[in-house]
Amino acid sequence: MPTDVVSNEEFLVKLQSLLGTTEKAGSVWITQKRLTWQDPSVMETVEEDESKRTWSCAIKASDGKTKFTTHVPSTSLDTFSTSYGTLLKASFAPHLRKRDKKKEKSKAEILVRERKRLEVVVQKGLPDETGKRGKGRGRHQRKVKALRKAEAALSKIVGKEERKKQGDAAVADLLVGVSPSS
Repeated sequence: MPTDVVSNEEFLVKLQSLLGTTEKAGSVWITQKRLTWQDPSVMETVEEDESKRTWSCAIKASDGKTKFTTHVPSTSLDTFSTSYGTLLKASFAPHLRKRDKKKEKSKAEILVRERKRLEVVVQKGLPDETGKRGKGRGRHQRKVKALRKAEAALSKIVGKEERKKQGDAAVADLLVGVSPSS
């Protein structure tokens, strides 16, 4: 099964038709690799500065019967990747499941309730120290252990919330940078 090397535009057209034919049944394999033009034995003899070298990207697509490849130079990678991404999103979107927002909302509400409960436990703290002996000591030790466990769970919840906020901020920054007005 020979691989056809095609231009970038022709690759996108062929990929669109390939994704259309396998819409109901079948698979499409897409691979991307950095393309090295030279043979390793030749590369050793070339004394070229690594920082000046530019690398192309080889993108291959196959459905098991047909194979085709394109080589995208690093200078036109941005324009190719936008049209390539748009094509993939358009062909994958009908097959994706919708998010269950109701389930996500209930999980978020449970998390908020748990955080409030843990904050109350941590703020309440421990009663005064007890002696080293007697029945109060065991009870006190159990309370200390429960308090430490609550503090650990609270710090885990706070960490998750902070990571989510950072991720949301990063996504917002990306969306601002990719907006059509820029």
